[in-house]
Amino acid sequence: MNSSHVRASIACHFRYSCQCPIIIFERAPGILSATYKPDLIAIRKDRKVIEVEIKVSLSDLKNDINKRHWKLREISPKNYPMPYMFYYGIPYEIKDKALEVIDGWKKDGKLCGKAGLLCVIERENIGFKDVICERKALLNKAALKPSIRDIISIVKHQTGTLCSLSIKIAKMGKKQEKRILI
Repeated sequence: MNSSHVRASIACHFRYSCQCPIIIFERAPGILSATYKPDLIAIRKDRKVIEVEIKVSLSDLKNDINKRHWKLREISPKNYPMPYMFYYGIPYEIKDKALEVIDGWKKDGKLCGKAGLLCVIERENIGFKDVICERKALLNKAALKPSIRDIISIVKHQTGTLCSLSIKIAKMGKKQEKRILI
């Protein structure tokens, strides 16, 4: 299972099962946007932010603790705030080992030890029904909500991403049409 599969399933989960009106790929709201681009962000109707980092291997998960955004959040939590909820999104097959890693971080008092765990079951059809919440994230009740200005900026950037993706899909369709005609 690749990161695109995990990301698509979790995005659909938040959009359709959780009814989050805004799903963002590779873009952070507000102050974090200059230093960190999470794999996926869901913004709830009440503007609370759910952040997801996609990890498809155990080594990828273990290395996440060394990322700059965790260090910045540890050193300066006011300048680099945690979201309302933070999750790791992983393939279901690595869930037991991933829980051990997160429990170790929690025991050590690390911020990433507060993470929840979303597991994606591999199926032929990708969709929101493939996601299991193995562990709920600890809530950060002090989390800042993105401003309306932040949300407008995010939506603007995401529409650009959607346009780029639609062009790629159209090109893929043309290639398949050529193969069928040949």
